[in-house]
Amino acid sequence: MFRNSGVDEINILDGTYCFSKGMKNHLFILKSIFDYTDIKVVCQARFEGLKDEFVSLCVENRDRIHLEFGLQTIHKTEEDTIGRRNDLELISKRLGMLRDNRISYEVSLIYAIPGQTIYTFIDSIEYLLSFGCMRIRAFPLQIAANSDLAKKSNTHEYRLGRRNKDEMTPSVVKSSSFSEEESMDMDLLAQRLYDKPYEKFYLRKGTVRFCREETKISDRLYQYSLSSEDINGLSDEETRLLVYLINRCFAERLSIDGIDCDHRNPQNYPADILKQSIIDCINGGHGSVRCEVILGQSGNFYIVPKRLK
Repeated sequence: MFRNSGVDEINILDGTYCFSKGMKNHLFILKSIFDYTDIKVVCQARFEGLKDEFVSLCVENRDRIHLEFGLQTIHKTEEDTIGRRNDLELISKRLGMLRDNRISYEVSLIYAIPGQTIYTFIDSIEYLLSFGCMRIRAFPLQIAANSDLAKKSNTHEYRLGRRNKDEMTPSVVKSSSFSEEESMDMDLLAQRLYDKPYEKFYLRKGTVRFCREETKISDRLYQYSLSSEDINGLSDEETRLLVYLINRCFAERLSIDGIDCDHRNPQNYPADILKQSIIDCINGGHGSVRCEVILGQSGNFYIVPKRLK
């Protein structure tokens, strides 16, 4: 049916496709697609349902199959809120298996869950990064009218809103555990996950010299403000991340010789030129660059940019 159809890719949306009672028949169909066509397959999957036969088929065709998993969160209180329970011990084994067999996959998370904080959101991200997950997607929690979660509004205080005009179902923009500004911070982190590569997502332990003790707000939160005098003291890595953050998350766009700097590839520019572009931006009337730096459980730092002031 597919051989001469002109179809390049098939999306299997049923997460139980290869794990249900009809698994042998489903695997036969999937194997036939690989044997007799050049079609690529994207398959919804569940960690708990990965079977040896299916994994072997994925290994044999790793250049033509991509798996999509939903983790949502690693924290039990947040799992209870959204009605999801994860077996992290089992999931850790499956993530290790996917990594060791070099199978292409991605994992989705949910954020802005009532009871969640930006710290616990980062915990879930770090959990996946620790297994070398190269594609993470994060989506705000949407609550449909008359859903089970909507009926829990008295238990979990939250406010719904639309993040953009294209959002059909409202999502949580504020709750008793995070402010509207913190919800926007989570939006930025989610967008940076989408942008990749992940070396722009966090700074490795030991590389952030400007997180001094006097800037410490809590055990995991630092706040800093960089003036033009501070810029020249930044490392090349810090400079490039700062350029990325300014261009990606603020209305401002740094320019070099009057041309907008490519925010996705600041490594294409010498660090001293990037530093000067930041100084020019600050001296242009913005005063300083203010950010919050969150210390992850791994010791890496996650930067949440604020507005230029």
